[in-house]
Amino acid sequence: MTNSAHIRAIRVGVSAGGAQFGREIKLTKGLNVIRGSNNRGKTQIVQAVIYGLGLERMLNARANAPLGSVFTTELIERDRSDTPLAVDSSWVEIEIENSRGEAFSARRYIVDPVRKPDVLSVLHMPKNPSSPRRTEDMFVHRPGGASRPSGFHSFLESFVDWELPSVANFAGSETKLYVDTLFPFMIVDQQAWGSVAPRKLNRYQIKDLSRKSVEYLLALRGPVTETEKNRLEARLSEVSTQWTSSVRALQTVASVSGGRLVGLPALPAGAHAGGKDLTPSNAHAGDIELLEIDEWVGLAKYRNIRESELVSLVTKLSKTTPAPANRDAYTEVRIEQTQAAMEDVLVSLRLIEQDLGLSEARLDSLDSRLGSLEDERLRNSDLRTLERLGAEVSADHLAHHSCPTCQQSLDGVESERPETVLGIEDTVALLNAQLVTTKKMKERSVTVASQLADAEAGLLRRLDALRLELRSLRADQRAPRNISEGDLSRKISTEIRIAELDRLQTTFDTSIEELTDLAAEAANLRKSISGLDLSDNQADQKILSELSTRVQSLLAKWGFGSYAESRIDLDADELVPARDGFDLNVDVSASDVVRIKVAYLEAVREIGQVKGNHPGLLILDEPRQQDLDYEDFATILQTLSRESALSGQVITTTSTSAEELSVMLLDCSVNMVDIGDQRLLQRN
Repeated sequence: MTNSAHIRAIRVGVSAGGAQFGREIKLTKGLNVIRGSNNRGKTQIVQAVIYGLGLERMLNARANAPLGSVFTTELIERDRSDTPLAVDSSWVEIEIENSRGEAFSARRYIVDPVRKPDVLSVLHMPKNPSSPRRTEDMFVHRPGGASRPSGFHSFLESFVDWELPSVANFAGSETKLYVDTLFPFMIVDQQAWGSVAPRKLNRYQIKDLSRKSVEYLLALRGPVTETEKNRLEARLSEVSTQWTSSVRALQTVASVSGGRLVGLPALPAGAHAGGKDLTPSNAHAGDIELLEIDEWVGLAKYRNIRESELVSLVTKLSKTTPAPANRDAYTEVRIEQTQAAMEDVLVSLRLIEQDLGLSEARLDSLDSRLGSLEDERLRNSDLRTLERLGAEVSADHLAHHSCPTCQQSLDGVESERPETVLGIEDTVALLNAQLVTTKKMKERSVTVASQLADAEAGLLRRLDALRLELRSLRADQRAPRNISEGDLSRKISTEIRIAELDRLQTTFDTSIEELTDLAAEAANLRKSISGLDLSDNQADQKILSELSTRVQSLLAKWGFGSYAESRIDLDADELVPARDGFDLNVDVSASDVVRIKVAYLEAVREIGQVKGNHPGLLILDEPRQQDLDYEDFATILQTLSRESALSGQVITTTSTSAEELSVMLLDCSVNMVDIGDQRLLQRN
C-alpha cells in the first residue's frame, strides 16, 4: 500500500494586549498553493509546520523557535495603531492524517506563562467519528523524545508507519536515524534554496547522513541486508566466544584430572569470514586423553584399563581365606557411622536443592521486578519532564492502576481518590531507591545462589567419598585374614579413580553436546551470511537509476539551462544531485539550483511513496524567489499537481499574482489559499 500522510490544517494564534489574533489554513491532498504578497507571513506558515512538529533543529542546532517577533515579543496592528502589543501567549497547531484515516492535532506554544515550548498537547482523532477523542501531552528535545511513549517524535514515527533503523555514527557506535533527519527531504525553508542538497543535521554525528536518509525513504534493500549481516556476524562472534570458553573450560577440567583435551579446534567452522568450509565442526571428534605408562589413551579406553585392574584386584582378594567373624564388630560400627553420615549429607542436599529452587525463582522474580520498576521509572520520568515543561499532570499518574511497589493491580481497591497522593518527584525518587534496593537484593541473591551451588557440589563430592568408604568398609568386613594391604589400597584408589573418571565423562559429554549445538549454529550463521541476497544491490541500483532518470526528465521539462541535464547525476556517496568534478551550488545559475532541488525532492517523493517509506509530503517555501521563469514555474506547478493528485501532498508558497496563477493552473487540480495583502495574523 502506498504510504501517505498529509497536513489537513495549520493554525496559529497569538494573545497580545488583551486581544486574540490567529489564522487557520485548511489544506487538502494534492497540490496546495498558499499565495500572498511579500512580507505577509507565508514563510511563517512553513516555519509553523517546522516548529509545530518539533523539527526546528533542522534549521539550527539550538532548537530555537524559527518564528518571528510577532509570535515571541510584540505585535503591531498597522491598520489600527503603530503601538506595539506585548505578546502574552502564542502557539501553532498542526493537524495531520495518515494512510489509515487516523488523525491528530498537535498544539505547541511559543510563548506561554505556564507551558514551556518543548511540550505539545496532542489531540487524537480516530478514523471512526463516533470513537472518543483524547488529549495527551508529549515532549520534544528531551531524553526519550524519540523513543518513549511520551516522546512526540516517537509517536510521530509510529503515526506515519516508520520503523527508523539504527545507523553508524562518527563515534564508532550506532544511533537512531531520527525523525528530524528525514524532514529536510520534505520541507524546504526559504533559507535552504542556496544548495541543491537537503539540509544536513550534523548534531547527530551520523555517518553519510544524506545517504542513510535516502536509503530509508526509498526503502533500499542494501542497508537492510547490511544490518542483517551485522546482526548475523555479531551473533557469530558470540557463538565463537562461547565455543572458545567451553573448550578452555574442558581443557581445565582435563588438566585437573591429569589429562589433555584433543580433537577440538580453537574456533568452530564458519567463524572466519574467509572460510569456505561450511560443514559444522565435529565436536564428537574431541576427546580427553590420559597418560597410560608412556602412551596417551582416550578417556573411555583409560577407564576400561582401570576397570580391568579393579576386576583383577577383586578376583585376587576374593580367593583368600575369609576372616573370623569376630573381626566384624568394629567394622560394623564404622559402617553404621558412615551410613548415618550419608543420611545427613542426603538431607542437606535435599535442603540445598530446595533452597536453590527458591533462589532461582527469587532471581526470576527480581528480574521481573527490575524490569517493571525500570518501566515505571521511565514513565514517571517522562511525566516529570512534562510537568516541568508546564503540562498538566493529574494525580492519576498511576493510570495503569498498578502499584509501583508490588506491581499488583489496584482495580477495585478504592473507588475514591485519597486526599494525599505521592507527587511525581517523590514517586521517581521512590522508584530510584527501589531500583537500587532491588539491584542489591539481586546481587545478594546471585551470591547466595553461587554459594548454594558450591555447597551442593561439595556435598556431592562428600557423598561420593562416603559411598566409596562404605564400599571399602564392607569389603574390609569380608576381607580375608591374610589380605595384602597393598592390594586393598590399590583397590580403593582404583575405585576412587573410576568414580572421578565417570564424573569427568559426564562433564565431557555435556560439554560436547553444547559444542555440537554451537558448531551447528556457527555453520548456519556463516551460511546465512554467505547467502545474503547479493541481488539486493542490483535492485537498489535500479531504483537509484530510476531516481537519476526522473530528475533529469524533470529538469528537461522545467527549463534547466546551465548545460545538458544528462550531466546531472547522483553523488555515489551521498546520493544527492552532483556533477563529477563540479560544485553544482556555484556551477549553475541560482534558478537552476532551485530546479535541481525541486526535481530531486519531487523524484524522491514520487518513487519513495510508491516503493519506499516516503509519506508523500513536500513543502516548498517560495521556490520562485530565485527568478524562475514564468513558463518554467508554471510547468513545475503543473507537474506537482499531476503527480500529487492521486496520493501525497505538495504545499508551496508564492507571491505570484492570483491572475497569473489562475492561468498557470487552469486545468490543474489545486487547493488555492490566498492570503492576499492581509497579514497572516488577523484579529479574532
